Amino acid sequence: MERALDGFDKQQVEDYKDDIDTLLVFAGLYSAVLTAFVIESYPLLQEDTAGESLQALRQIASQSAGYVIMGGQLVNTTATVPSASLSQFEPTPAAVRLNVLWFASLVLSLSTASLGIMVKQWLREYVAFATSSAQGNLRVRAFRRSGLDTWQVFGIASILPLLLQLSLLFFFVGLCYFTANIHPSVQNTTLPLVCAWGFLILSAILAPVFSARCPY
Repeated sequence: MERALDGFDKQQVEDYKDDIDTLLVFAGLYSAVLTAFVIESYPLLQEDTAGESLQALRQIASQSAGYVIMGGQLVNTTATVPSASLSQFEPTPAAVRLNVLWFASLVLSLSTASLGIMVKQWLREYVAFATSSAQGNLRVRAFRRSGLDTWQVFGIASILPLLLQLSLLFFFVGLCYFTANIHPSVQNTTLPLVCAWGFLILSAILAPVFSARCPY
């Protein structure tokens, strides 16, 4: 009995650990790609200091060219722009939504990797026990198994793929905003593909409700 239970536990733990390893690899690669996009998007929330400097230089050059000598005096004929009329920089709503989605996606992806590492450690500790008697092993196993069930360790492991899918959803929605600022043709290509992906994911989630034989 001890060997049967031990084999069952180790097989279950190995299955979860294999799934978590796959998620960790994907989350690492995905986070690296997403970071590259975030680097390109977050400057949209900041004022373009180079553009402001160029505008100031043009204004100075315009005012300098407007000086003329009239009646023996140097007179500036260029209208001075009041400082109060200069509007403060405000990012566009699309830029704000884009960065909110992509930063949220990055947080979810890294959180998935962090939780995956913790779950792997918990599962490793669960099977890492050995006593001098078979009865002792059974008692330790029952004690630790009760802890895993009470604290929903396997439930947390099952949530990890959902967190990663939610992270992908945020990224794809943000990608639609991003491509809209590039060119309409790019958006018209990206948006249908994102919608098709969302339809497939939603279908996979709802399919078991309509068919008991669905393997999803």
